[in-house]
Parts: sequence; structure tokens; C-alpha cells
Amino acid sequence: MTNGELLLYWLTHVREGSWPSFRRALQAVEAGDEQLINVGRMRSQLSELAHVEFFINGTNRWQTFAPLLGGLCASSGVAVLCGGRTPRLVETLARSCDRGGCLINVSEVPDSPDQIQVSGSPEAVARVARDAGISYVPNLAAALSAGLEPIQESIRAAVPGAAPINWSVRSFDLQTLRWVDGLLSDTAYEYQPRHGGRRYYVRAGRHVLRQLDKRTAVYAAGYFNHLALLSYNEETQRLVVPWGVPLPEAMARVAASCSGLPATAHEGRLAYDGVPAVIASVLMAATGQRPLDPHWLSEERSPG
Repeated sequence: MTNGELLLYWLTHVREGSWPSFRRALQAVEAGDEQLINVGRMRSQLSELAHVEFFINGTNRWQTFAPLLGGLCASSGVAVLCGGRTPRLVETLARSCDRGGCLINVSEVPDSPDQIQVSGSPEAVARVARDAGISYVPNLAAALSAGLEPIQESIRAAVPGAAPINWSVRSFDLQTLRWVDGLLSDTAYEYQPRHGGRRYYVRAGRHVLRQLDKRTAVYAAGYFNHLALLSYNEETQRLVVPWGVPLPEAMARVAASCSGLPATAHEGRLAYDGVPAVIASVLMAATGQRPLDPHWLSEERSPG
């Protein structure tokens, strides 16, 4: 059993907790293992694959999602098991597949729980899900994309305020796409006190900052500065973001749900494969970029 799979079993048993409890759990499952997993990468994988939601409502809390079979965009009748799970649930699903005429396949994913894939006709997959007592969403990416909050709404809903006093500050450099020490103009900011957690803001006016989560703050800065951070290639169905600019959590979950796999490194960037043009267009619109249109849909564009 992989460390990622064991960790997900534990998270499902506990159901919810704090960020320190997540770090301790990861350390516990890695005890004696020389191949240690980066805690940030594991968190991103669990979130992208719709297993766990982190930093709920701006807190340091996490919670597992309810288990479900999520259908993939490119393959009708192929679904992956998302959400929390236990060994008993996996065994139940396997027996349901035997009875329902579906195939179940388990594949290891680096720094992540296993991918558990169920394939058959859409009707058969739906029956298997009912028999196993879990939900079935035929096109999970489309369902999740319908609930995305556009970056403009996130900005409007964010609490306005002034910069914290006597906190260290870093700025997101929109030229290098990296966090740097000091205060730059019209971008996203990270403020950190001597003790306690960091806060992230975006410049939303001459004297106004709005507090957002880290990833959303960066995309809000891109939106205000008319910077296109996402690129897409229709032929390969690959959606790409810069390495230092991961998508906001909910948007990353939509992109990963298309193929059931997390982003991979590609030429110094993060790439999501198997993303249909309609989903890519929704994600671009949600980040404040111009949605895809037939005149430039086939041309992969670089940020800026």
C-alpha cells in the first residue's frame, strides 16, 4: 500500500482537522520511509483529485469530500473514485463491479493516493455506484465548473483593508512570476507577522487592498494587470499554467477532473491533459482572461 493511499484512509477516518494535524499524519505514514513526500505537493494532489478540501473559508482546516465516482471528459463510461475512502469501500466497489459487469483498475500515482478507475457502459457505471452506495457524476469536470466563482466575484466579495503594520512583506513579481522580498506596485502581497500565519492581499485601488487566499490573490493581480496566465492547445487538449502560478484550488480541481490525474511538469510549467476546449474556456473566463474563440483556439499562447 502506498503512503498516499494510507494517508487518505487516515484522513477519511478522521474526516476533518487542522493543517498541523495533516502534517503530523503525513509524517506518521512516512515513518521509516527514505522516499519522503513533499507536504505541499501531497496537499495539492489531494485537493486537485477531489479527495480533500484544504483551508476551508480561509481557515487552516481541512475536510474530506464525500466519496463518488466522477466521470472523465474524454471517456464515456470511465470514472474515477474521488473523495474519502476506506479499504472496506474499495472492496465494496470491487464486488459491485463484478456484479455490475464493470472493470476496476488500480494504478499508483506518485505522491498521491492510487487512482481507482471504473469502466463500463455509463448505465453500468451508474448501477455500480448505486450498488456501492456512492454517487455517480457522469462528467465531474463539467459539474464542478458550473460552481466556479469568477475571479471578479472573489475580488468583490473580499474584505477591503489597509496593509498590516510592522509585518514583513513580499510581492508577486508579474514579470518573473515569482515572489520577491519588498513592496512592488499593483500586484499581490504576502504579509507575515513575527508569530502567526501569513495573509495575502491584492491591490484593488490606489489605497485599497483586498484579502484573498494565496493563489486567488496572484490571479487577481494578473486580472488587474491584463496578464494572461493560462494557455491552451486545442490539438493536444493541454491546459498550461506557469510553474510558480498554480490555479486556485477549485479551478485546479476542475482541470484535473478532466483526466482524473493531477498536473504534471512540462517544460518548466504545470500541464493538465485531456482538457476539452469548453472546459478550458470556462477556466480562462473564471480567471478573468478572454475565453477561447474559433480564431485562436488552436494556437497555444504563452503568458503575457
